Amino acid sequence: MNDDPDITEELEREKFEAQAVQDWSDEFDERCRERHELGAAKYGPTKFILVDTLEEAIQEVVDLANYARYTYIKLRATQTYLRWKDKYEARTDSAEEHADDDSDDGISTPTSSAS
Repeated sequence: MNDDPDITEELEREKFEAQAVQDWSDEFDERCRERHELGAAKYGPTKFILVDTLEEAIQEVVDLANYARYTYIKLRATQTYLRWKDKYEARTDSAEEHADDDSDDGISTPTSSAS
């Protein structure tokens, strides 16, 4: 057993990550099994033999590409919002820090860097 807290923390993190990967892999397998069973119940257990699975896969790849695009757009929108929020909060914090520099009316306004 190692008494170094940094090494112990690293080992715990690696153990947690390994378990998470295994759990998500098991979840993926379960979801695949469920989808297969639903399809077999709806279309018959051997329907896939009569289907052009290559064309079906092509259609799924196109759908997946569109989902990737939509996710990209959502991520960029989130990133843009967070950057804007950080800048807005920084300006607000700066204005609050300089509130004592303003008149005694209790109202503060952001200061301009332009002179």
